[in-house]
Amino acid sequence: MGYLRGRPISSGEDSLSALLREVKEEIGADLDASQLELIGTIRKQTILNNETYFDNEFNDVYLARLDLAIDELDRQVSEVKALQWVPIIEFKKWVQEKKIDLVPHAEEYELLFKRLTDYLK
Repeated sequence: MGYLRGRPISSGEDSLSALLREVKEEIGADLDASQLELIGTIRKQTILNNETYFDNEFNDVYLARLDLAIDELDRQVSEVKALQWVPIIEFKKWVQEKKIDLVPHAEEYELLFKRLTDYLK
């Protein structure tokens, strides 16, 4: 399980294609679309610069099913600080504590935790 956030999607590119590209660039993994599940979309709207800039984002959240060892991945040093597999219980704790190393995306993490809980039923 991991979280990647790369450059915005290019014109004409869908979120799945962008995800596959970014995963390859940032951690060196060649994923197939069959390994991914879209678990939700979060819409975020922000108004900045004295109401002169409107940012409307749609963040698609995917869950990847992988069976890889960390040493099989090749992180892009300029983009990725570290790679590690983390038990979901520990990751939930990090999110609750708002661990400084995590990207602050509580809604996306909530979708992930809900889907993982569904798997355990």
